[in-house]
Amino acid sequence: MTTEPGFSTVFIGPNHSASLSVSDAFTAALGEERCYNVSALSRHKSSELPSPTEQLQQECDHILALPQFPVFINSHHPLPLHLFMKGRDIRYITIIRNPTRRFISYYHWAHLHKDLDYHWIAPAIRAGATLEQYVDYVGATGHYPGGLSPCEYFTRNWVALGLVPDELKGHLTGTARYVLETYFSVVGIAEMFDETLYVYSRAMGLAEPPRWKIRGKSGAGGLNTIPEGIRAKIRKLVEPEMVVYMHFAQQFFQRHRKEIEEFKALGISLRIEGDIDNITPFRK
Repeated sequence: MTTEPGFSTVFIGPNHSASLSVSDAFTAALGEERCYNVSALSRHKSSELPSPTEQLQQECDHILALPQFPVFINSHHPLPLHLFMKGRDIRYITIIRNPTRRFISYYHWAHLHKDLDYHWIAPAIRAGATLEQYVDYVGATGHYPGGLSPCEYFTRNWVALGLVPDELKGHLTGTARYVLETYFSVVGIAEMFDETLYVYSRAMGLAEPPRWKIRGKSGAGGLNTIPEGIRAKIRKLVEPEMVVYMHFAQQFFQRHRKEIEEFKALGISLRIEGDIDNITPFRK
């Protein structure tokens, strides 16, 4: 097996952060035969989740058995694949979204599809909770959208597998910043989606950025449609995630100023018509 162009890019895509649009765009641009979609974990119920080491072993076994090592690996699950792929150049990229918007997007998506048999749909939403009731539910239970807060999403497996210094353990925002700054070559921003795709494409050595479509609308609408009292409650809940988001949003501008200016000079939009209203969050 050979790896082209000398390294493989692993895209870690958090839910409700336009990650499906990213993975679809690069799969279409590169060709399915050069891509791999990490989906095994989605077949497990929450009570049956394998350990991080078992998850890694399952996915790496699948990848290593492919006739050609993939150039682009897409995963909703933050697995440090490089641990089981010694000798291969694995580079991680991800995207983060304003946590208030992500929270609201999750609620509306889950409310629309509350009858789906997915463990990350909160019981309160299945029972018909309003947005404000769901906000209060999260505050009382700590059950964040998708089961994990965005900070914990990026850190749980990396902490469990010994990839975070002991002194940072238990420090949620510090651990998230450490993981993202240490292991990820690009942390994109959903609110600058075209620019993020352009930066990804440059980091991957592609001749041109991929085109994209909206995938799986939540129907949330704008923030201004949400009463300020509810927005204030959400902002309070996501304060740690907002710290991390603001840090990396500023860092995105600083680190990728050249690419952002290059893209701006092109005067183009990467979005193409034909949104995909597919409610299935994982390709089978």
